[in-house]
Amino acid sequence: MRLRRDVQPLFTGPRRANLERRRVQVEQWIAEESSPIHEVELIQQRLDIDAQLAQIDQASRLPELEEAFVKVAAA
Repeated sequence: MRLRRDVQPLFTGPRRANLERRRVQVEQWIAEESSPIHEVELIQQRLDIDAQLAQIDQASRLPELEEAFVKVAAA
């Protein structure tokens, strides 16, 4: 089995950078928010961004994990 080295992860640097900037902005809004309802909405946005960042991190590790799997399966 050969791994395709030419395939780029679906999520790359610019997407991650945008999400990180968005998270900083949401954090600032949370600190400034006086309405509990709006604060909860902002916290949910932050959680969504964190989930997207975790997904990007996992996707970037796939080639490494695939290679390790192939080595173990071949042994």
